[in-house]
Amino acid sequence: MRLAITICGSLFTLAVSAGPVADECYKALFSFPDLNLISTKIGLPDITKASFEQIANQDTATDEERAVIAKYAQGFKVCVDEELKEMPADVHKGYATIISEDMGHRQAALIDLYNRKISYGQYIQARQRDKSLTDQKFAKLDAEVNANNTQIQQQQAAQKSRVWADFFGGMSKAFAPKPSVNCVPNGFGGMRCQ
Repeated sequence: MRLAITICGSLFTLAVSAGPVADECYKALFSFPDLNLISTKIGLPDITKASFEQIANQDTATDEERAVIAKYAQGFKVCVDEELKEMPADVHKGYATIISEDMGHRQAALIDLYNRKISYGQYIQARQRDKSLTDQKFAKLDAEVNANNTQIQQQQAAQKSRVWADFFGGMSKAFAPKPSVNCVPNGFGGMRCQ
C-alpha cells in the first residue's frame, strides 16, 4: 500500500500521500526564501544525492543560518504533524510510527546543527543514515502489510470458493436425476420394486 511521495526530490519519503493541508504546508516550507541560505548545506533537495563536498563540509552554522535552521525545524515539524493528522484511519499504524521516529531523528540532528555540535557534513551523514534506516523500516512494513493483504485475499477467495461449491453442490443434489425404480409383479398380488 505504499503510495510513496517525495517532497523536493527524495528529501523525505512518506508511506502515504500527503493530505491537502500537509501538501500545502510542505510547498510553503520549501518555497520559504530564507531556506536558500542553507538548502545546499543541509542536502536539499535530495539528501541521497549530496556531493562529496557537501558531505565533507566541516562548517558549522552562522548566527544567520541558525535562525533559518530554527524556522526550518519548526516548519517541518508542523508539516509532519499535519501529515499524521490527515493520515487515513485505515492506514497501518506502523507507518505513522516510522514517520514520527524519523521526525524525532531529524529534529535531533537539526538541534545539534543549530547548537553547533555537528557540522553541515555531519548533519548530512546523519540524515542519510536515518533515511536509509527509515526506508528499510518502510520496506519491511510494506512487505508485512502486502503479505497480510495477500493472505486476507486468499482466505476470502477460499471462502467464496467454499460458498459456491456448497451452493452448486446443493443444486446438483436437488436437480440430480432420481434413480429409476422398476416394479414388477411378485406373483402374490403385490409388486416388487428395485
